[in-house]
Amino acid sequence: VAFLLHSPFLALYSLVWIPIFVAISLAEERDLVLRYGKAYEEYRERTGFFLPKRE
Repeated sequence: VAFLLHSPFLALYSLVWIPIFVAISLAEERDLVLRYGKAYEEYRERTGFFLPKRE
C-alpha cells in the first residue's frame, strides 16, 4: 500500500512494525502452547499463522 500511495512514511512505518508484530505473535504462540498444550498444537496445524490455510 505504501508504494501505491508513494508514501515513504508508510513504508518506513511498515518496515518497523511488521517485524515487531511477528515477534509478538510468535511469543503469543509459545504462550498458547504452554497454556493449552496439545489442543492448541492441533488447532495450529489446522489454521494459518496470519492468513487462513487453504484446503
